[in-house]
Amino acid sequence: MILSKYTQPLFDLTALDRNSCKLIGEFAGNDVHLRRGDPYYVLCEGLNTYVKTAFNNQMFGSLLGQNRHLHLFEVLRRTPCSYVTKYQHTIIICHSNKGEVYKFRKIFSHLKGEVKRFFPNRKLDVQNYLREYGGIKFEVIPDEVEIDYKFGNFYLDLSDGMRKYFSIT
Repeated sequence: MILSKYTQPLFDLTALDRNSCKLIGEFAGNDVHLRRGDPYYVLCEGLNTYVKTAFNNQMFGSLLGQNRHLHLFEVLRRTPCSYVTKYQHTIIICHSNKGEVYKFRKIFSHLKGEVKRFFPNRKLDVQNYLREYGGIKFEVIPDEVEIDYKFGNFYLDLSDGMRKYFSIT
């Protein structure tokens, strides 16, 4: 168990044990760092994204890549050791087999409006890493592309006008 920079001096200078110092830090509000309105990220493994398009009056589909879902929750309130959050949207980050990385947004109906409690002190705090990961400049799939979600997979419908965004070989 790692102590915060605020509770480490308390542990060093008193006879309190590590668990007591951690508890004091939590109740003092020093060991949960996010404030109301801040984003809270959860990274999940997704399935795949496929591209479907019509070419010469025939329908074609191919695998674009594998997905990672970066769920974004807003912190509604915090307790000494947890955050109460509300789901906002999900950033889908698609890692293609050719090395390109694509990004698009999705609001999952089964998560929409969900209020969830997270206990960040039980795990390694990775919020800074997830914030950076979600903010990296990837190839953004434009809003004009119709995106279907079926059985855990995403299907991008590329009409004739959308081929300029993707190289079709």
